[in-house]
Amino acid sequence: QAGRGSAARGRRGRPNSVVREPSWLDQQSVAAIEGRPTGGADAAPSQAELDAPPEIDGSEFIKPGDVPDNLEHWLPDEASAPADVPNILHFVADNGPDPTPVAVEWPYFQYLHVQSAVTTHSPDKVYVYYRAQPYGEWWDKTLKLKGVQRIRLDNRLYTGFYGHPVTGPHMSDKIRLMVLLKHGGVYFDNDVLSIRNIQPLLSQSSMGGSCAFMGDETSKDFPKFSNAVIGAIPNCKFLRLWWQNYTDFDDKNWIEHSMARPVALHREHPGLLQLLPQLTFEPYGPQTWKPPASQSLFAVGANVTEVDLAGLQGLPGMGDDANTGDRFWVGRIPRRHAEPTYALHLFGHINLGALMALNETTRCHEDTLFNHMTRLSVPCPP
Repeated sequence: QAGRGSAARGRRGRPNSVVREPSWLDQQSVAAIEGRPTGGADAAPSQAELDAPPEIDGSEFIKPGDVPDNLEHWLPDEASAPADVPNILHFVADNGPDPTPVAVEWPYFQYLHVQSAVTTHSPDKVYVYYRAQPYGEWWDKTLKLKGVQRIRLDNRLYTGFYGHPVTGPHMSDKIRLMVLLKHGGVYFDNDVLSIRNIQPLLSQSSMGGSCAFMGDETSKDFPKFSNAVIGAIPNCKFLRLWWQNYTDFDDKNWIEHSMARPVALHREHPGLLQLLPQLTFEPYGPQTWKPPASQSLFAVGANVTEVDLAGLQGLPGMGDDANTGDRFWVGRIPRRHAEPTYALHLFGHINLGALMALNETTRCHEDTLFNHMTRLSVPCPP
């Protein structure tokens, strides 16, 4: 287990550190924005870290790094019977794209998204996984959020899958399946804003006998499911099948295993997965998708009044007669969409600049759709 020994300390007191000042503009960091650790280092503990619950050893919580990926080595042989999804949330921190992890400063927008999840879903626990602990003001604030616990995973869990090398985006693709198989709950990418309590999706009355749920992300003639939000019971049969489909893993083909394979599995076993409409987690798609492109969420000024707020009708306290204390919403909630939206996937690889430019001042004072959405779950100070 990595610890905080008396080894020689680098910048900001990190022992044996490889520390990168994140530019967030290179392709490596782009992948990390979406919760995909793209390579750790320890930090000298801040006061917030000292006050937070102790770091959990992932070797006990998930599995040791030297245990094979074959399911029989770390899970019960039989998949679990249908049940409600546990109300626990999982996030994966960025530690760079390479086999050697790096300590990366936790940006404001990731704190905001974890806070929105805590406020909106009232989870029993919120687990944040890493190979090297993040650092900075907003990491310290994240540790103070109710229910947040840190889990350090063995680097070997990230860098190989059934004997195949893993780099970049695939690292967290593996970790998200692993933690859901072990403990169940809901995984969120770090570029997902929570806006409606997800509790209705967790019950078997909604899941209809399935053991997992995902959102559709089919575009034109290319069927695929989004893995930005995944809910599942522990040892879910659908996730077991998906995991076992990584035996022929190709690190150069990200979409195949992470988004296309679930489609094929769903066709073969339709009762195992509850497939939710795209509006559930992605009411605004990238560039050319409709409803309006996700970039429009960050537009400042008069154009905001022309942007449709798809799928958000019916949120408590919102509507033409809403008394939200925020007149921005009056007359802007469309009524034609039947499916509710529970979270907003922001496609960090496209909206990177806007997300990194976000701070408490701009969020609370600039008129953009995104800023107003954040205030639904994370009100601004008076």
